[in-house]
Amino acid sequence: MKKGLLGMLTAVFAAILGFAPLSACAPRENTLRVYNWGEYMDDTVVDKFEDWYKAEYGKKIKVVYKTFEGNEDLHTAVATKKQDWDLICPSDYMMERMIKEDLAQKIDKSVVYGDADPREFMVDGLYDNLTLFDAKNGYATDDYVVPYIWGTFGIMYDTTAGIDPGDVKSWSAIFEGKYSGKIYMKDQERDSYTAALLYARRAALSEATNGFTDYGTEDEPNTAYQNALKEIFTDCTVEKIAEAKAALQAQAPHVYKYESDNGKIAMAEGIDDGKLGLYWSCDAGFAMNDFEVETSNNSCAKPRPVAGNKNLWYTVPQEGSNVWVDGWIIPKYAKNVAGANLFLKFLLGDEISILNSEYAGAPGANRAAMAELKASLEEDGDGYFEGKSAEFKAMYLDMMFPSHETLQRCAVMGDFGDLADEVSLMWSNDIRAGG
Repeated sequence: MKKGLLGMLTAVFAAILGFAPLSACAPRENTLRVYNWGEYMDDTVVDKFEDWYKAEYGKKIKVVYKTFEGNEDLHTAVATKKQDWDLICPSDYMMERMIKEDLAQKIDKSVVYGDADPREFMVDGLYDNLTLFDAKNGYATDDYVVPYIWGTFGIMYDTTAGIDPGDVKSWSAIFEGKYSGKIYMKDQERDSYTAALLYARRAALSEATNGFTDYGTEDEPNTAYQNALKEIFTDCTVEKIAEAKAALQAQAPHVYKYESDNGKIAMAEGIDDGKLGLYWSCDAGFAMNDFEVETSNNSCAKPRPVAGNKNLWYTVPQEGSNVWVDGWIIPKYAKNVAGANLFLKFLLGDEISILNSEYAGAPGANRAAMAELKASLEEDGDGYFEGKSAEFKAMYLDMMFPSHETLQRCAVMGDFGDLADEVSLMWSNDIRAGG
């Protein structure tokens, strides 16, 4: 669930080309327009696809690639502005909403998966999370969505900043005043709302788990806890909005900065006062690995390399959290549907799946590819964990490939339906107004 820094060259290209709303022009075959989260695709993938397409089909194709900062921005682009995109990458609840609103068209599974069964192709449990709301909504999500990157959200913190590891076991660490002035908070309404509600309902969640000691087992899950957790992520009410609002307003004086994307870069470099905060696991994975950032708006400037910060730590709090799935949809207004399906096929290949997962710092959907990547990390042939403790390695692997013990504390976020706008208004008017 990434937030978008535009790649330097793609930003310039996008600015020159422009992204006009849907017009009456004919469908096109030689251009594919892709709208994705930032830091979510290795910089070489677009060129690799264009080369692969030319080799396979004897024709040239040009990929126009742009990034967005939030699901609501993506929804506005497609639903309101009717912009011309062939592939978009919404998160779980936004997938649900866009399919219900008839903004998505079916993928061609015979092209994307070939002879493979999607349930067998995907990482364990991912198919079930993808199709969680199908019975309620009356459609098959996997007819419309190809899962791409997934993970959890939790707390990332700097272990050299005097933060007690015991504190970050709870959402209290970022909602109370002990670390006032050091807290990054996501400038994203849905994720901040659910984190606040998890904090506000921590007493009930503690009771359901016998003081956060009993989450159940794989064979016998703690259904009372699971139901309480799912209610937070899927059943929005006026009362819940008020609870979250109170927690977020009390938190506000302690927040160092609300951020959508740059906080992870600042934490990786240790360049300001933000030392802990709400982050997606992919943000944490990105910050712990080497990466590059733009140095200026000058298209001729070289990106500045940043060394991954292995003093950072990531944890899923004991109250519970979100397991998110970001996936590809072919929008209603797409003009190169054939090219979109072929791009999806290409992305799901083993080599490209591993490349993108390493770049994004989070697992992809391809079961075989992720097993290969996990085995490679466990063997550590590249020396990534050299000089680091066994505890750091275990933390990193669980962040990249969440265990059952972690996932049993997580639930998938659903569409808030008619109250989605109320959450937006609460966030913009009561929390972020003037901020």
